[in-house]
Amino acid sequence: MEVKHRCNQVLELGFPLGGLAKLFAQEWEGDVTVVMPATLAQYSKIIQNPTHVDLQKAANQGRRCTWEKLSAIKSNCGIELALDDSVAILNHMRRLKKSAERAASATSSSHHGLASTTRFNASRRI
Repeated sequence: MEVKHRCNQVLELGFPLGGLAKLFAQEWEGDVTVVMPATLAQYSKIIQNPTHVDLQKAANQGRRCTWEKLSAIKSNCGIELALDDSVAILNHMRRLKKSAERAASATSSSHHGLASTTRFNASRRI
């Protein structure tokens, strides 16, 4: 959090480290973090443009790191979907209850109104 705050300050002040600050200040959220282990050789190349071979190695390493986390991602998605379904069911039940309450109140109020209307109509016909 502190690093993110400081990077946002750097961005606001307009220092030339903006590109690096944007990386650390970006918005993100989640429960599973996939991090590739870095070697000293990779740190030494951090400010250089990567070669095609470096990109391929990083992509393969990223895939390997992601495979380890797939079960956690699957579990989290399952929980999220179950919660979404539960919320949808509860919202549907709430709408049905409100609809039933409105129908009951309309029936009781119209029932009283119907009786007077019926009497009024009946007396008018006679």
